[in-house]
Amino acid sequence: MKMPNIKASLSDEITAREVENREVAYSAAVESIVLLKNDGALPVAPCNIALFGSAAVKMVKGGTGSGEVNERHVIDICEGLKKAGFSVYNENYVSRYISEYETEKEKFKKQNPVGIPIGKSAEDMINIMANPFKIPAGPIVTYEDVADSKAEICIYAVARQAGECADRSLSDYDFTFMPREVENLKFLAKHFEKLILVINAGGSMDMSVLDEIPEINAVIFLCQQGMESGRAFADILTGKANPSGALTDTWVNSYYDVPGAGGFADLDGNPRETDYGEGIFVGYRCYDTFGANVRYPFGYGLSYSEFKLEYRDLVQDRDSFKIDVSVTNVKGPAGKKIVQVYAACPEGKLAKERKRLVGFGKSSVLQEGESERIGIFFDFRNLSSYDEAEASYVCEPGKYVILIGENCEKVSPVAYIEIQNRIILSKCKNICPCEVKFEELDLPRATGFDAAGLTGIVADTGFIKTEVYDYGTQVEDHDEKAEKLVENLTIKEKLTLLSGTGFMGAKDCTLTVPGAAAYTAAIRDKNIPSVALCDGPAGLRLQRVSAITKKGAVKPMEMMMDFMNEWPEFIKKMMTGDAKKDTLIYQNATSFPVGTALAQTWNVNLLEKVGDAVGREMEEFGATFWLAPGMNIHRNPLCGRNYEYFSEDPLLTGLVAAAISRGVQSHRGKYVTIKHFACNNQETSRAGTSANLSERALREIYLEGFRLAVKKGGAKAVMTSYNKVNHVYTPNSHDLCTKVLRNEWGFKGVVMTDWMSTSKGLAGRADAYKAGNDLIMPGGNGVIKECLKDYKAGKLTDEDINICLKRVLDLVMEGGMDL
Repeated sequence: MKMPNIKASLSDEITAREVENREVAYSAAVESIVLLKNDGALPVAPCNIALFGSAAVKMVKGGTGSGEVNERHVIDICEGLKKAGFSVYNENYVSRYISEYETEKEKFKKQNPVGIPIGKSAEDMINIMANPFKIPAGPIVTYEDVADSKAEICIYAVARQAGECADRSLSDYDFTFMPREVENLKFLAKHFEKLILVINAGGSMDMSVLDEIPEINAVIFLCQQGMESGRAFADILTGKANPSGALTDTWVNSYYDVPGAGGFADLDGNPRETDYGEGIFVGYRCYDTFGANVRYPFGYGLSYSEFKLEYRDLVQDRDSFKIDVSVTNVKGPAGKKIVQVYAACPEGKLAKERKRLVGFGKSSVLQEGESERIGIFFDFRNLSSYDEAEASYVCEPGKYVILIGENCEKVSPVAYIEIQNRIILSKCKNICPCEVKFEELDLPRATGFDAAGLTGIVADTGFIKTEVYDYGTQVEDHDEKAEKLVENLTIKEKLTLLSGTGFMGAKDCTLTVPGAAAYTAAIRDKNIPSVALCDGPAGLRLQRVSAITKKGAVKPMEMMMDFMNEWPEFIKKMMTGDAKKDTLIYQNATSFPVGTALAQTWNVNLLEKVGDAVGREMEEFGATFWLAPGMNIHRNPLCGRNYEYFSEDPLLTGLVAAAISRGVQSHRGKYVTIKHFACNNQETSRAGTSANLSERALREIYLEGFRLAVKKGGAKAVMTSYNKVNHVYTPNSHDLCTKVLRNEWGFKGVVMTDWMSTSKGLAGRADAYKAGNDLIMPGGNGVIKECLKDYKAGKLTDEDINICLKRVLDLVMEGGMDL
């Protein structure tokens, strides 16, 4: 048998790495589950328990699309409860649910046959998963189910799944409870002493059901926690673990409380034009500033313990500030507590939100009566605003009131920082001009906090010099090996290296990683290796079991992505291997909590360990680029990929991404690819929509997280998005790919396109290279031919190509050195 160059294992034995990474996944899951309501019903000791609802049978561990992970085993809610010592009696209900589920799925498949992706347009291919099957509510719970359960406590768990290519739907109850779910909850509230509602979704929901059924005793936002979901949930339920997660989004009372709700995606009938009329007032910045009532505020999360936060000190150390807060577990079991720090900026020329998050920290496990002093850092940039008229980040004069608390609403002003003169921190160039005219929210004045009665400091600003960026052609430092290689490559070889090898490119790669999203090209006689790019962000999306045929071909043993399971059987049979004839190989990756859940830990040290665990698996399997983290802002709760992303807040988003990036890149030659740059805030018509917004909103809200991932996380790769920003496709935006990313932030890595985003009728390929988008993915021969033609026509120059190529080779040569 001819063996390909491959790192996958011939054994399916559980390894030490699997066990260790599973524990990291568990730690992240248990710290990110959010307790939303508790009237004293929780925690509960193991006992007889009734378990109903869609997530009782079809729990969702993560979203669909590129965010899928093919792990060895997932502990669901039922298994987690049983392992924790609960007796679960729901067999009759489960049997009825499965029957209904299969009937509904077969009906859906007949009405919505999944075609094979052959001969489809680029946009059809990009949106191939745009019509997913919706998990049904399940059967009506009966008196017999109640009697069979032999329990006084009931868990009703609802599941919602979202994913790539499609946004959540109001008409399909993605955001609200289904009528049957409400009916079941009303029935259960009458027949059980305790009723616990569990939300197994990747984002927020309309929780009006709590007003309708106040008898619900407790609500747990499980989110989607990967392979350790059930174990983490059971430990929260019993109190073995004390809830310490907090929301990274505001949960509104109803969908139309969201700013710009009616204009999201196709709700206004025009998904290709989306006006960001809320400006900088995204999420809590809007609700807090305009006094809107919300269901659960940003940063909200309950504990089984009572904690006290006390302000201790505020000091300046040149360009940074440190606030010390004492955290005490006043009463209750051992647990952790999140401390959130906000700043209320003074009124001035620029409208501002009432307050903004400027820092946060999390205590260690504190026993009852134990205290810990936490230092939280922030800087002048966190206090600044962007002035479009001057193209500058500025701190306006006045008193910046500093607040501490446990969520956006439950905060107290504790000190102030006085900036006596207007400071210009950095002088930029205006970017991404918006030609569309639309009304933008403006701030009612005098909405901030009074500094009267507070102690504070006068900021030392004498040392601050305005940073002025060089937007000219910059001399970049490259690896000497890359410099020499470029000199000895033909133009065709260069363009080959600036394009991936296509969807079926594994046959000519120097290393095969079954399930990789794509590969870079190899030039074997120049000793340039190919490297694998693997999807994320809930772990590495790989083929768990593959087969090597006698001729050395590598075939999957099962479909790698969920939507592929709906393809005709004869196609799947042609694609897959034969366990009786072929040699089987294994890649058992870890499925971690989804992005939103990871951020709900508010624990950057833990998230760096998550990144380290991913990097360890990249080393084991031979991956070089991890196409994660996803870090677009949660502008609207209906975005189908919000589960992949972190928060409505740019600071939290950026610091979480930076921590994960540091963890992954602590492994030499392993790189994160932060995505989707930028404003990929809807999935509907994602390859054609234009995000229309002001430069200030773009910079302060939608780019800031990426800046932090680059500056504080050292992210080595960036993926541009499908969409346009102010009518310019992001791969073609010199403003984004060069002016902001390289000139202002000092980014030294590789910028790549999202898959097929430069197909016919979309972003231009030559324009992408000229803009600073270095690598076109997934690439292929058609890309190379077109770019050769453009080169001969003078649309691409040697300088354009060489600049991009040196950046790619810097990372490819380091990433491929051990392959």
